[in-house]
Amino acid sequence: MLPKKLSDYLTKVKADSFADVVTNNDSSLVRLKKDFGEKQIQTLVVGMINEINGFYNVSNRMSAVQMAETAKIIVEEFYPLTVSDLKLFTKYAKMGTFGECFRMDGSVIMRWLTDYFKMRIDRMEGICITESGQHKLEDKQPILGSGVPKEVDENMRKLFNKLKKERYASKTDIH
Repeated sequence: MLPKKLSDYLTKVKADSFADVVTNNDSSLVRLKKDFGEKQIQTLVVGMINEINGFYNVSNRMSAVQMAETAKIIVEEFYPLTVSDLKLFTKYAKMGTFGECFRMDGSVIMRWLTDYFKMRIDRMEGICITESGQHKLEDKQPILGSGVPKEVDENMRKLFNKLKKERYASKTDIH
């Protein structure tokens, strides 16, 4: 069970679009982990997974152990994401944004979350271009907003640049 402060925080966060994710400027998973502890944040992520798991009418649903293992990986690997991101991801997963669902397991959630993360990077790049009037993200401009530890923002920048290069390479490959 989540602490009341974290539960109240989760209830207050509205995330119907990427604009909400940006304007909410809420804490990343890594920050929440420092404030509330790893187990509490994993519990929060399990709740999100459970909501998606219950939404789809598939014969094999994820077990509690599978959800816990998937949540642990999400907290470790997708630590720059925020509660707003998780809420928007859950909405998009239920809407079928990431494709049809024929089974529900950790690999499906991870693939969808990777797709969401790429969408987020594209949208954030667009927002940065729109706001700054520039065609590239400046090195000193924080990607994740204020309140995010510098090392998290630097890691996000590296991932952002890597995914951007991969996307450019795939567009220029001749098949």
